[in-house]
Amino acid sequence: MRLQLNILLALATILLCATKTTKASSVLINEDINEDDDPTKRLLRSDVPGDDDGEERAMIEGLTKLVNPSRLTAVQRLEATLAKLANKHPYSITEAFKSLKLDKFKNVKAENLKVNDVDKLFTSKKYDLWYTYLGRWNNRQQRKYRTNVAQMFNQELGSKKAFEVFSVAATSKNRKVQDFGNNFQTQLLKQLDDGTGDYQKISSILGSDEAAAKIFGSAQLSSNEYDQRLGEWFAKPLLRKWIDQGKSGDEVVKISPALRNQYSDMLVSRAAEANGRANDLARAAAARARPSAPGTLRA
Repeated sequence: MRLQLNILLALATILLCATKTTKASSVLINEDINEDDDPTKRLLRSDVPGDDDGEERAMIEGLTKLVNPSRLTAVQRLEATLAKLANKHPYSITEAFKSLKLDKFKNVKAENLKVNDVDKLFTSKKYDLWYTYLGRWNNRQQRKYRTNVAQMFNQELGSKKAFEVFSVAATSKNRKVQDFGNNFQTQLLKQLDDGTGDYQKISSILGSDEAAAKIFGSAQLSSNEYDQRLGEWFAKPLLRKWIDQGKSGDEVVKISPALRNQYSDMLVSRAAEANGRANDLARAAAARARPSAPGTLRA
């Protein structure tokens, strides 16, 4: 009987130690993470450096789960899943992304892409898990090796289809999905920018100037000043072309409301230039019409 009592006391001690270890590890992570980075907030205990008691903790937690499996938290279950993905390094982030199974988007024409399907993708548990793992993976990489959502979609679906999926997401009634769509369009635009601001490259990928204009307008809605300037830079030669073609402000706004101000400013500038040239021509004509002074030659 005493032996059984000693075993029970030992198990109780193990459970208490495991609980304290878990709490202490959680505190360490909360102090170490970036408060503004949601994916990083969900990084798990295994990310804490300098853990020399890892094997001992694993044994304790294993006994804890054996005695009382119901004590597993959602975070612990997530840790187990992420640990499996991490074991596939260095191809882990790509292989993890493939778990989203985006095949159904690959061969769908843009006009047949449904907002409902895109909503399901970006609100799914699989996407949330992968996005969490992306933050964890990036934190372990040098800056030049880090990646983002747009790069992964571009790699898996190609630029055109990735833009189409993000464009549909931007029209969602779900504010979270809508923000994803706008942000990821701009991410992809930055990735494709070769420093020339060649709007024709984007138009060629998307199949039309109008589709490209929507991307440029979306970038101008960003809260990031660099993104705004990038959108204006790409849009400027395209809008200049539309001015030459006589496209009205209402027509441009119908394509992308975000381009309203830039197009209006360019129309005013073009009118001022035209008015200035007209005045110069009028002055020159008046000068030619004036009688020449005696003994002088008319120009």
